[in-house]
Amino acid sequence: MTFLEVLDDAVKIGLGGLTGWLIAKGTRSHEFEKERRRRKQDCLERVVEDLDEQQSAFGDWCVNCLTYRKITEQKEKNPAMEQQSLKLVNHSNENSELARTKLIRSHSKLIVFGFHECAAALLAYNSKLLTFRVVVTAVRQSQKEMAEYSSGRDELRKCVDNIRATVTKAFEIL
Repeated sequence: MTFLEVLDDAVKIGLGGLTGWLIAKGTRSHEFEKERRRRKQDCLERVVEDLDEQQSAFGDWCVNCLTYRKITEQKEKNPAMEQQSLKLVNHSNENSELARTKLIRSHSKLIVFGFHECAAALLAYNSKLLTFRVVVTAVRQSQKEMAEYSSGRDELRKCVDNIRATVTKAFEIL
């Protein structure tokens, strides 16, 4: 075997190895990109699930607050019923706060994954929600009228719609 034949075989083996390495690198890069996209999608799906859970828990709390107001406004007082209604208000408040905490934890994930518009919509919703909670509490205690509750509820719905729209837009660009 001559030096040229050995060199020829070495080049063939080397090119085969190099080609294999390039293909493996490209495949691994593609797999990383697929995994990154999947994780982003999971994050957005989680935000929507947490929003739904929070909306449900908050809605329960609102209903219990309004029920408590109706019970306390009755002419014939029933302390046992008032006490039970107040327990429901407190329990649903705890559930609502837990759900809100889960939703707010998603804020950091949205920022990390680059969904800044979604994160901003989530913060705007949280701010509106906290303001509306004050209104609901005042309505429950008969310090505010139901009209304020209704208008606040409509504003909160707009914020929810905005979150859903920004998440939908984010899904489209994945």
